[in-house]
This record gives sequence, C-alpha cells and structure tokens, in this order.
Amino acid sequence: MLQTFATRPWTFLSAVRQFVELQVAMHTCIQTGLPSQRERLRSVIQEAPRLTAEVRERVLRVLDRLPDGDAICHGDYHPDNVIMSSRGPVVIDWMNATRGNPLTDVARTSLMCRVGAAPLGASRLVRWTTLLGQGAFHRLYLREYFKRRPFSREQLDAWIPVLAAARLAERIPEEEERLVVLVETSAA
Repeated sequence: MLQTFATRPWTFLSAVRQFVELQVAMHTCIQTGLPSQRERLRSVIQEAPRLTAEVRERVLRVLDRLPDGDAICHGDYHPDNVIMSSRGPVVIDWMNATRGNPLTDVARTSLMCRVGAAPLGASRLVRWTTLLGQGAFHRLYLREYFKRRPFSREQLDAWIPVLAAARLAERIPEEEERLVVLVETSAA
C-alpha cells in the first residue's frame, strides 16, 4: 500500500480509507488465543534501552491504568504491511499480533507517523517528502478511524508513552531521541 501512495497518489484518500476499514474489521474480531497485549508491552518495555529505572516504572504504572481488551491487534499496522493483491488488500507481518485494546494499535500507527523518519543518509528531498506524506496520512488516518470507532484524543494519547517506550526496544537510531522525549514528557 505504501508503494501505491507513491506511484498512484490520486488514490491516496481511498487507500487510507481502505487501510482504516481493514483495521476496523480486525478490531471487531475477538480472540482469546493470542498472547496478551499488556504482557507483551510490559516485557518489551523491560528491555527498552535509554530509560532510567524511574521512567521505566512510571511507564509501567501508566500501562497498568490503561484499559485492556480481547480484540485482535496487529501490533505493527502500517501501510507497508498491507499488500495490494489482485484479490484485494492483504495484511502481512503478524508476528506481533496480540489480543488487547484496539486503541493501542491505533496509537502505535499514530506514533509511527509522528516519529518515523527517513533512513539515515536520505537526501533532503526524501526527508521532506517523507515528513509531508506522513503528516497527511496521519491526519486522514485518525479522522477516518474516529468516524468508524469514536474515541477521544486523550484516550489515544494515554497510550503514547507506553508505545514510545516499547518502540525504543526496536533500536531504530533515527527515532530514539524523539521517542525518549515522548516517554519522559508524557509518562508523568
């Protein structure tokens, strides 16, 4: 789907809507056999680099206060994990799938739009285009998801320090500084 955005930009709006519809359909499915989202996040946060013990504990307390759920959550849902096939879109890369709160999946996608960066060494044009595209996708994505499954911005933002701390464990150098700032400023 990400390649579709680049090669057929006139389909951007319909592709984002399709992306959201796939995610909403996923979130309406209940699955008790998958690992617990909460436990996976707790485990990953314990391994996250660059967090002091105090900040790590604050983030884990935030996680404990957030609502749980039994919906299927992808755990890494973004346009590059949706293949456009002749039979329609197919969601791939399910290795982080859990059962939990759907808003966590939405917040993770939102976080990736907020901190995702062009690869190290990318040209100014690529960095600028990446930022512009991510911003447009992010705004439209949240608007479309909210239409289908209403939530408040506060509910979404409550997940950000938890997911930013978990994302640190992925050790993506170009994102680390922004993630640390997000964790430290929002996990109060």
